[in-house]
Amino acid sequence: MGTAPSIFVSYAHEDAALASRLASEMESAGARVWLDQGELLIGDSLIQRISDAIAEFDFVAALVSSASVESNWCQKEIALAMSKQLRRGSRAVTVMPLRVGNVDMPASLVDVKWIQLDPAALEQTAASVVADAARHLSRQQDAPTSSTQASRRRSMPPTTINDEPVRILGLDTANVGRPRNDGTRGSGLYVVPLQLNRIPPPFWAQHFSAEWDSPPAFTTMHRPGIATVREDRIILDGTTIDEVEKYHATTLKLVVQQLNEMTVAHNERERQRLEAERAAAAAHEHQVKDVASRIRFD
Repeated sequence: MGTAPSIFVSYAHEDAALASRLASEMESAGARVWLDQGELLIGDSLIQRISDAIAEFDFVAALVSSASVESNWCQKEIALAMSKQLRRGSRAVTVMPLRVGNVDMPASLVDVKWIQLDPAALEQTAASVVADAARHLSRQQDAPTSSTQASRRRSMPPTTINDEPVRILGLDTANVGRPRNDGTRGSGLYVVPLQLNRIPPPFWAQHFSAEWDSPPAFTTMHRPGIATVREDRIILDGTTIDEVEKYHATTLKLVVQQLNEMTVAHNERERQRLEAERAAAAAHEHQVKDVASRIRFD
């Protein structure tokens, strides 16, 4: 049977009992499961704790319920996993959303396949999750090996690095969400997408959520854990356009500027690395030809 899938369970405090039962069923189905039931002590970093935990696992089973969509903690877990800055070896963490009840899926998961979690049929749900996780792992193991990929890279021309700065063009007004306004906590908040001038390079996108969570400067109205990059959009999931105008716009400018500067420095390091690789390859080829010309077998 292959390697057992390792699964981190993301859930809101209100769903702890359901998450515990699901974790038990997934373990029975053959998965290695991590359910955070420990106590955060004063001085502990929530982001660091979640990052360390998720980074050791292949999958995040995210219980998306009416409680979790209002939880900054759960949204941070999902944003960290979706940002692809968390990896195990060469593999990125895969988020597997499990919808509880009739809750609307958050913007960060709108294009991710999810399944409905039936509390009365947890054994079947757990079996499906573990089976899909195993198929994911099998697909990754069938992918080209690093040596094959390296060989392909050597046969390909050098990749051009695009230094064009990423800029925010404005609100994507056609896709701004609407508040529920049903009296529950956070029901006045909604999704606000922003249009970028281009799809950011991988390095930029990988570091965006972390930079948003800890920006160079921010106001008391800053909302960590709500920002992700999706293609050529920044998605703020859990705010209002008034907050964006009054508070978040300034923070976004700082974050985008910092990421652009970080990306330029990263690109320069990549250029130097590629140049060093090309020089080393040329020197090796020259040495091989030189030695080959001197070797005689007659």
